[in-house]
Amino acid sequence: MLKSPVGLQPDSRRLRLSCAALEAFDRCRRRFELANLRMLDWPGLSTLDLPSNREPARLGRAFHRLAGDWLAGAEIDPVDVEEDDPALGRLWRQFSSRPPDIGSGPKMVEQEIALAIEGAVVVARPDLIWRTEDGRLTIFDWKTSAPPSAEIIAGSCQAKLYPYLLVEAASSMGFGTLEPAGVDMFFHFVTEPDQTIRVEHSAERHKSIDAWLRREVKVILETVDFPQTTDLGECARCRYQTYCHLGGIDLGLKSVGEDLEPPSVEYIDYF
Repeated sequence: MLKSPVGLQPDSRRLRLSCAALEAFDRCRRRFELANLRMLDWPGLSTLDLPSNREPARLGRAFHRLAGDWLAGAEIDPVDVEEDDPALGRLWRQFSSRPPDIGSGPKMVEQEIALAIEGAVVVARPDLIWRTEDGRLTIFDWKTSAPPSAEIIAGSCQAKLYPYLLVEAASSMGFGTLEPAGVDMFFHFVTEPDQTIRVEHSAERHKSIDAWLRREVKVILETVDFPQTTDLGECARCRYQTYCHLGGIDLGLKSVGEDLEPPSVEYIDYF
């Protein structure tokens, strides 16, 4: 069960900004407007995923549900999962054969953290948070996609926003005052567990993220024009493509994503 948000309790009328929203604003301001200001479901609740990423996105969501049950103490047999969903069963078999070491202490599972910044609310929902024996806080994020480079991970919105918000909201979460150096974040790739990537937080990184985030929020709140991107590759991967382009996008013989910029972590997760 998901808990109520923690952190500075914001005005519910304020604009909510997650990594998905920040990513959309950078890639296509019209997408940001449609999703976060107009809150348009398109083409419908059952088909919100990107055409090229529908199955990976479905598997990702399904895996996160299983992981939540597993963390709650449920015993999940891959054979039983595979009978209902072969692809998910294979993914769960990979995970359960080499589960990550997440300690034995109390854990926060998908606990939303919300922090009021300027006229917006910045939100995050880490997959897992726990305190290690030496008092450090660890954020864990499951990834069902293939691992990108450590550099891409370290520069991703999640790697910046999640530790930052955890430090800022630590007291209200019952962790007391928390120094930035007391936080680690791990990205665990289910299909390649040896490629788990650790991102260390620090006072210097925290200060840099604070400046970046406040700058981003300020720009978003001051924006009045939301033009559509001119990058058809972005359009081809967007759930609003038939809203902006009647009949959708045809990139000819190229498959969607071919010769395009490698997707960021947020792009894989949220779009």
